[in-house]
Amino acid sequence: MIFLLSDRMKGRMAGWKMSLLSRARRTTLAKLVLNAIMVYPMKNLRVPNGVCEEIGKIMRTFIWHSHHNHWVNWSIVMCPPSRVGLDVRTMREINVALLGKHVWLLQHDPHMLWVQLLSNKYL
Repeated sequence: MIFLLSDRMKGRMAGWKMSLLSRARRTTLAKLVLNAIMVYPMKNLRVPNGVCEEIGKIMRTFIWHSHHNHWVNWSIVMCPPSRVGLDVRTMREINVALLGKHVWLLQHDPHMLWVQLLSNKYL
């Protein structure tokens, strides 16, 4: 299922006219639309590193639009705006944060039904 999502991302990008979009608009689309495609499966599953790297490569290619001369290193693009970056997150960071939310809910909200089911079965 996870592997099909990269094809879905490529299909979504195929409908956009890349030559008509500025780099700022491509960055915004990558951060909002392409990340949103991955959020739901990443909330419940640990995505393999290879898939995260492939999705990151798709996003980089989309943002740079196959320009061979990159004016800024990708590590700077990923920095927060306070450090002159564009705040693009890696898929691994997003996946760990979303899975960490479940751990936090297990510890801090024992009244939720799914927490009670897991606690009764495994804890």
